[in-house]
Amino acid sequence: MKKLISLLSITGICLTAFAQSSPPQGISYQAVAIDDDGVEISGVDAKGLPIPEKSIKVKFSIVADNVNGMVEYEEEHTTNTDKYGMFNLIVGRGISSLGVFSGINWASGDHFLKVELDLNAGKGYKLVSVQQMMSVPYAMVSATSLDASKIEAARLRDSILM
Repeated sequence: MKKLISLLSITGICLTAFAQSSPPQGISYQAVAIDDDGVEISGVDAKGLPIPEKSIKVKFSIVADNVNGMVEYEEEHTTNTDKYGMFNLIVGRGISSLGVFSGINWASGDHFLKVELDLNAGKGYKLVSVQQMMSVPYAMVSATSLDASKIEAARLRDSILM
């Protein structure tokens, strides 16, 4: 009986360790779909009406270097807007038409997220935006966490304090 409990405990620990071995592949994205006559004005409410409870298609592209750079990855989603015209998706979990999301070399330089919407069930995509992807605070901290001189300084400090 003790062997069985030990075996189950070890199996549980191993499964937990392997389940957390890599970060999830994807980027959360949320937006409001507005009609074709709408014109977005930065910092001001969009002119045009939200498109409530409608099926739409969304195309995401990851573009390298600048807004007109090479497309490294592209995917499509079909989703529904809610009663306010809002939709939520995860970039990296759509149907890929170019590349593999996990294969994007994020360290190669600047990257931009290009978003296109098809509001009319297959009649063509309309460009919504192309925005540079920026760091989140956790990523900025990780950029300095591997600095060997800081690690050595911390070890030296800790050994003096003990």
